[in-house]
Amino acid sequence: MQDISGSMKSQFALYQGTSANALLRIKYAQAERLKQTYKDIGAKYDGAESRRAADKMTQAGDAKVQVADQGRALEASLERLDDIKLQFAAMATAKSTTSTAAWDLAYDSMQNYAGSSTTAPNNLAGRLSDGSGGFRETTNVISAGGLSVPVSHHFAGADYTLELADGTILQADQASQTLGGGNGQTFSFANLSVTSVSGDQVVFHDSASGQDYNATLHRGGNGLMNGWFYNGFNAEGSARAQEDLEAANHYVMSVQTEWQITKGQMDGLVKKIGTQFDTAKANYEKISLEEIDAKNAEYKAAKAKFDLTTNLLSLTSGSATNMIEKMFLTDTSFQKSSLFDVISSA
Repeated sequence: MQDISGSMKSQFALYQGTSANALLRIKYAQAERLKQTYKDIGAKYDGAESRRAADKMTQAGDAKVQVADQGRALEASLERLDDIKLQFAAMATAKSTTSTAAWDLAYDSMQNYAGSSTTAPNNLAGRLSDGSGGFRETTNVISAGGLSVPVSHHFAGADYTLELADGTILQADQASQTLGGGNGQTFSFANLSVTSVSGDQVVFHDSASGQDYNATLHRGGNGLMNGWFYNGFNAEGSARAQEDLEAANHYVMSVQTEWQITKGQMDGLVKKIGTQFDTAKANYEKISLEEIDAKNAEYKAAKAKFDLTTNLLSLTSGSATNMIEKMFLTDTSFQKSSLFDVISSA
């Protein structure tokens, strides 16, 4: 706002001891009051209410982004399941043609489609190892808009370990096509076959050493094994592969159903939080405009009052001006200070 009082200071010296000087003193006092009124109006409309509305809008916007991101992660994970089921079909063909190499090729593709949730946290179908030969699942709860939706991680690929009688845990290394343990023992898939299977108890044979090993089998994810476990798809191995394929397909289908239900809940959550964001945004815009309009209205009213007063004073006679000066400046610093003091302290 224009500093009206400042422009009047230099005029006092021109009208010392005249009624015009008294008029200027009154106008100066009025201008000082207008300046203070402007400050009071600015303090009154400090934007606190609009900032609170903006904070609510930001919170709703952040929640909307979070839920939308989780929804996209769920959609991408569902697509991974479709790709994995295609590899089940390829493995079934490999079983029918008794091709261990074709089985392992499809197995590797399946693992690649599942991926890792360690390196890609938003991948709900990826592998999550506990680092000690175990497998874990997690559930995240997405909360927004007063609703909560649990989103569960399920490893859709396959993983397994074989725990030997001495406690050594052998883990599969798909890149090198070997089983290896912490004791440095390594077995090549090409040299392995299964002697017997009873539940989770397995006896496998290593042709390189000519030895049989007793082990406890721990499976993760969909439970499928590398081709060596099915003994070239002989009668017994083919039956075992068929049983594992059916179990794996059932597992992935159940995960798919769960995630589709979760996706529906997530869509509802996205819609609700989107409505809350739109409401918060509209409220913020309304409050901001109301604050601006109210502040400007008070500024205009204060200026109009000042203009009216000064215009009336301009029409006042000299003697009346002197009387009004006394009324306006009663108990003010103008009665107690010289003109030099007023100008110097302004």
